[in-house]
Amino acid sequence: MANNSFDFKKLLDSVNSCYSESVNHSLPLISSFPDNLFNSKGLDENQLKIFEKTVNDLYLKSVCNRLLAITKIQNAREQNTELDIKEVWNLLYISILNLPDGSIISSVGSQGFLSIPLYRYRTDMKQFEFIRLHIWDDSLNQHISNENRKKFSIHSHSFHAQSWILAGSILNERYSVIKSSSQKENSLFEIKYNKTIRKVNQHTSNAVNTKIFVDVNKISKEQYFPSSSYEVDAGDYHKSGTLSEDGLSASIFSFTAKDGSVPKSFVVGPSDVKNSKINRKTEIDPTYLLNKLDEKINKLGTGQRLMILDWMRKVHQLEYAHRYESIKWSNRHLWIGYPAFIISLLIAFSFRFPWETIINDYGTHWYTNHSFYIAFFTSIVALLTGYQTFVRPNEKAVTHKNTGQHHEKIRHQLEYILTSELDKKTRNKKLEAIRKEWESIDSINVSYDNFKEGKNMVLSFKKYPEELGFIKDRIN
Repeated sequence: MANNSFDFKKLLDSVNSCYSESVNHSLPLISSFPDNLFNSKGLDENQLKIFEKTVNDLYLKSVCNRLLAITKIQNAREQNTELDIKEVWNLLYISILNLPDGSIISSVGSQGFLSIPLYRYRTDMKQFEFIRLHIWDDSLNQHISNENRKKFSIHSHSFHAQSWILAGSILNERYSVIKSSSQKENSLFEIKYNKTIRKVNQHTSNAVNTKIFVDVNKISKEQYFPSSSYEVDAGDYHKSGTLSEDGLSASIFSFTAKDGSVPKSFVVGPSDVKNSKINRKTEIDPTYLLNKLDEKINKLGTGQRLMILDWMRKVHQLEYAHRYESIKWSNRHLWIGYPAFIISLLIAFSFRFPWETIINDYGTHWYTNHSFYIAFFTSIVALLTGYQTFVRPNEKAVTHKNTGQHHEKIRHQLEYILTSELDKKTRNKKLEAIRKEWESIDSINVSYDNFKEGKNMVLSFKKYPEELGFIKDRIN
């Protein structure tokens, strides 16, 4: 193996430890991976992706995808960069979904969420790291005591924690917990685990009253949405839960000693309770929740959302361009129609105008010659009438107005897709129907000035991404 074999062994063993013990014999070893997965900077993600596509073993494919996901999470945390939640979720989803029943560890803890361990390193506690997938859903309430959850919801962690929201909405509340020498309603409880302490996701634990009274005050109340992240320092107190209307939320939760640790963690509970046993419901099949979560996360991916917005921007520009074009032709119709009407009226009136009196009084000049004006204005009327007959500005104005309204209709359809909870199949079907409807609109040219004016108007709204922003740049 390459010089990086130790680091890779740490990474691989930490991922393998989060699969069920019953499948340990099926998990890949270091020798299962080729040497070219490493370069001078560590794991070569591109080579790992290529390798994953060449293997058929379910567990090897699962671990490959899990390694890619964990690496991205660690890089985002250590480099303080944004985590691509859709990409990471898809890797995790694939790494779990196709495995046989019983391959994945999943349990419901005292806080009411389903916990699926993804990565756990505890060989050196100074570098302790634990990454889990947390899923909240109303269907999990049957596995816990809601009363105990409310009583023992405020807690601290021994290690620095960071959470990335995958779906739904998470409410995080922070608390000030100060020890008190006088009797208070709340005390600190220490979590005592059973003999499976060295297992991932312990089976049972017991919250034991330390008889240390505390004053508890809420510091802040924060709501987080997909792609956002929050941190909790080691030893700080908080509680979190879902705020989604459908009850479904999910996050990736990371503990790391490198960013801080304290000797012990505690839970705040009622002072009159001596201890509270916490049963952790294990061996829950996560398939239903994973599929439900995937549908929610992938209902509208970032790339597809940007594509729809790009369509909306183009439709919006054409909508305004055709409206401006309609106004132009409507005005032209008026500019031609009114002069033609007025001049025709003047010609008719001129036959009864006292030209002879004017001529006798002021002399005959060419510009007072009745025949000249009759011929001149008759020619203008003929030109204007002919222009209206062949160019038909009023008809063009109506056509551009109707085309603009058609584009507006399509824009509203795209807005509906963006703001509605549609499943992937229905959404794609509607997008295809919109694409066909857009293509069916008769192509009517608009002037460059009006197109530019429409483009500038839409640009001024500052609501659309950069043109073709849904297409990622290619780096050669």
